[in-house]
Amino acid sequence: MTDAVVNGPDLTEVCWAVLPTKGDESVGMIWRVERLIHGGEGDFFDSSFVSSNGQPGAGQLDELTGGILWLQPLLATQTSVVYDGWSIGTGLEHAATSWDAWKRDRPDDTRHEWNEPGRGMPRAGDQPILPRRVRIEIEYEDPAQRRRRTRLSSDLPAVDVAFEVDDETRIPKAGAFVLIDAEWMLIRTKSGKRVTVKRGMRGSKAAYHDAGARISYGGTVVREVEIPTYREDWKL
Repeated sequence: MTDAVVNGPDLTEVCWAVLPTKGDESVGMIWRVERLIHGGEGDFFDSSFVSSNGQPGAGQLDELTGGILWLQPLLATQTSVVYDGWSIGTGLEHAATSWDAWKRDRPDDTRHEWNEPGRGMPRAGDQPILPRRVRIEIEYEDPAQRRRRTRLSSDLPAVDVAFEVDDETRIPKAGAFVLIDAEWMLIRTKSGKRVTVKRGMRGSKAAYHDAGARISYGGTVVREVEIPTYREDWKL
């Protein structure tokens, strides 16, 4: 905490988190909490904010909503090209999947490749570095829909790219993403009960799945926000 005296409006620090739902870790819960930068209690980056089990301590966050299958923030750096679509990669034209406004090596890029900083980031000075634009994609599955989802007809090894389902009418069209346990897959073709997919999508890894595993998918909501401190002069 700081003893600084603030003359005028203070800044608010907001923490959002998506955590596994107890009893069903393949679906997430959105949590949120906020505090004043000066005079507020706690620090979201303090080691005590997360307990030994990898979860925020009791009472640290407020529950908002469940049923979250996917949440993807994308952030435009000064060099990201987003006018004809957002893409992830290592080039200067790609969007960042994480952001460290003060360049203090947060988050830990050894935990996941999407924790790596975006390319083309300038050196941080007296002011934090903000993205030009932010795109947030959320995929939500209604609990009633979740109960009616089809399941795998047989075991699915990590190397297989095709499987059969109990009910082919409850599989989305080709080009859609589906979630089995903790692995995302892209549907390539459908023929009766047989489905072919591309494995290990959306940053997940191909894994073994037991017969009867639920095949989940939901509706997607996308929101793009322009950061007021930047102008889109470059039309990137």
